[in-house]
Amino acid sequence: MGLDPFLGSGSTLIACYECDRNGIGIELSEYWANIARSRLENVKSQTKIDKFINKMETKQIII
Repeated sequence: MGLDPFLGSGSTLIACYECDRNGIGIELSEYWANIARSRLENVKSQTKIDKFINKMETKQIII
């Protein structure tokens, strides 16, 4: 269980989601709450293949 009393852009809830954990975020600003909601919905809509490709694109291969 993750608790973020200052949610901001929602990074803590996204991390909880990606680790299959429950998370609770509290944000007073409607502006930041909407950003967090949008980011979380975007992450939830990605398929496992999309996530794999995104992770592979960020890796550097050194030979």
